[in-house]
Formats: sequence, C-alpha cells, structure tokens
Amino acid sequence: MRIDDGKGRGYQAAVDPTNRLKTVAVSFPVQQHASFDEGKANQLLGTVTIAGAATYNLLHLKNNSDTDDMIFTFMRPSVQSLAGGSIGEATYLEFVFGGEYASGGVVTTPINMNRTSGVVSNITAYTGNPTLTGTLTPFDYWHPEATTDNFVFNKNGTLVLGKNDTLTVRLVTDHTTGQARVRLSYYDYTEGHHA
Repeated sequence: MRIDDGKGRGYQAAVDPTNRLKTVAVSFPVQQHASFDEGKANQLLGTVTIAGAATYNLLHLKNNSDTDDMIFTFMRPSVQSLAGGSIGEATYLEFVFGGEYASGGVVTTPINMNRTSGVVSNITAYTGNPTLTGTLTPFDYWHPEATTDNFVFNKNGTLVLGKNDTLTVRLVTDHTTGQARVRLSYYDYTEGHHA
C-alpha cells in the first residue's frame, strides 16, 4: 500500500520498520496558541491601597461576551509593605465567584499580550475597592508569609467564566497600611474554535 499526498506532487508518506506511519508534531502551551494564532490572550491588573483594617475588593470582573468564555491560566497575588497588623490568619486574599458591581472603584482594562492583535476582550473590570452586591462564593485563598510576598496559582485553564459570570479578588487584613496587587492571565475562547 502506498499513501500519496493526493495533489500530484509525488510526495508519499513514510513508514518505519514496524509499520508505523512517520509523523511530526510540534507542541506548545495553549496560551501561546491563544495569543499567537487567535490574538486573544490577556492580562488584567488590580491594586488597592490599605487604609485601615478592613475587607477590600481588589479586583472585580464580569464576562460580557455572548460568544467567548474566559479561560484563566495564571493568577499572581502580591502584597507590599504591609504594616500595623499581623501576618497569619488575619491577612489573606480571597478568590470568589459571584457579586455584582454597584459603585466606586476604578475601571481597569485587560491588556492583550499579542501587541499585533486588535482583539479587545469583552469584559467589565474594576479595581481599587469597588462596592459590590450579591452573594460571594469563595473558591481559593492565599495567605502571605511576610509583609512583602507574592505567589502564583497555576489554574491550567480550569477556571472558566461564561456569559455574565463574575470573579472577585478580595483582601482581608488587619494591617493599617500597605498595598495589595493581583495579575490575572486568561484567554478568550470561542466555542467551536480550537483552544
């Protein structure tokens, strides 16, 4: 049996001595495909300045797209120069589903990591402690180990937001001064396309 390319160029498929068809595959992370081929890989930044012991809404976002899901790959929370409080159970970042924007905060815009792409992610996002309403459902926590610390959650695409789904990152602290930040990496995935 012979396998031709079917285009009249005389190319044939090769077979090894154990009768396996010889093939070549190139693999790379799905995030690279989403960025390079689709132009849909984004990062979103949030920051909040601590002004007394409280709970702060560091970053709140909502997927507004009728066609794209938001697939999260990495989350990097950090704290800087915490003072006037304690490290331990009293200070942590909380990652939650739910909640709706009510007022305040500052609009933040996702950054497309493919600078040759003109694709804009269809989300609404606020940072700087916006006021929220509704029920919040925690799904993860991060407890800093020092007054300046950072960490990376690798979600491997398991965190998915569909139409109208929301995600909030909150800081709970007993510190009186300092700052917290978070970076979320995600790509927009259109159902029916290769991820």
